[in-house]
Amino acid sequence: MPRIEGPAELDQLESLLGFVTGFLQERGARPDRIPGIQLAVEEALVNVFNYAYPDGKGVVELRIDTQEDGDIVLEIVDWGVPFDMVSAPEPDLNEDVDHRKVGGLGLVLIRKMAKKVRYLREYQQNKLTLIFDGRA
Repeated sequence: MPRIEGPAELDQLESLLGFVTGFLQERGARPDRIPGIQLAVEEALVNVFNYAYPDGKGVVELRIDTQEDGDIVLEIVDWGVPFDMVSAPEPDLNEDVDHRKVGGLGLVLIRKMAKKVRYLREYQQNKLTLIFDGRA
């Protein structure tokens, strides 16, 4: 599985997304699907950058591959604070904007863009797996 690892810092976002984009283009992903995948990955990475390592710098790893059915499997791994976005409640989008709690919209976006979202915490790692429909 192709992978890239780097500091969990916002200035690494362009490089990490470039890795994902390059893989998708290399594997012949439909051009109209690439922006949605990029956006979901960006939201997940920014969550890691902002919340996984409250006491200092950390590392993030991306792994990406395709399955036999053509689906794209992307894993985001960090060694930070546990956070299971799969179990996190969605914000109430019907609530008045002035009264709604800040945050959570990225989670809604990720869940909407990905075909499947899985979270696993093992060996002091957070593993967020996003599966995107790769069919034409």
